[in-house]
Amino acid sequence: MSDSSSGSALSKWRQLLVSWDTQQELYRPDRELGLRAMCELVASARTSGTPRVLDLACGCGSVTARLLEALPSAHVVGIDRDPVLLRIAQEIWANDPRVVFEHADLREAGWHERHGRGQFDAVVTAASLHWFEPEDLAVLYRVIASSLRRGGLFANLDWIPIAQAPALQRLPDASMRDWERQLDPPRVGSPSPWREWWALVLADPDLAAEAAARNAMGLRQPAEFFADEDWHRSALTAAGFAEVGVIWRSLSSAVIAARKTDQPGSGSLADTPTG
Repeated sequence: MSDSSSGSALSKWRQLLVSWDTQQELYRPDRELGLRAMCELVASARTSGTPRVLDLACGCGSVTARLLEALPSAHVVGIDRDPVLLRIAQEIWANDPRVVFEHADLREAGWHERHGRGQFDAVVTAASLHWFEPEDLAVLYRVIASSLRRGGLFANLDWIPIAQAPALQRLPDASMRDWERQLDPPRVGSPSPWREWWALVLADPDLAAEAAARNAMGLRQPAEFFADEDWHRSALTAAGFAEVGVIWRSLSSAVIAARKTDQPGSGSLADTPTG
């Protein structure tokens, strides 16, 4: 392949990431601010040497891209179960030694064992953990703690309601409804931006194999579980994190961060279910 052809192909994959970000921002207008807050937190806590960061449910690389902007020296491992999204990410960073993308389902036992325990300085994720049932998320938090070195950071950007404040929570909920009403109403019968993006991508002949694999997997999204900050704080503390707090909030979007304890033996998986 010529340099021009190679550059054109890379531009195509990058454009798919840009279009992914664009349609996501329609549903979360403050998304960019949250992503940057999360990545800057990781960058501010960097240690000497090459920081190792685990990007869970990495998709086509939205968080990875911003991590590398905030922390160019980082080594990032991205994990996702969707072969289509992973292919896009792999193509964008195909020649970047700082980045590795791997296929794994976070609900399946043993996905974390390939990297060993205590291998990462930070674990990050965005808009993904609300797809987990409460008991599964509690187990995942223990796995995340096990993957971090002592003193390592975990950060999660998601819809996280304000704890124990129903009247206050109604205010950001109303603001979001106002935002949605301001968006141009879709034409009758037209798909949502989410469905439009997926229709475009799944029709791409370069992604035919991944689309077939995705279809064969029967990927589905379970019922949404929007835990408030108190629930996350309790589950993360039980998993072995010493400090937990919301470090950024905009309406119902929040980044909750946790620092693993410096004490040996924290985040053990000895009692974690394996199936």
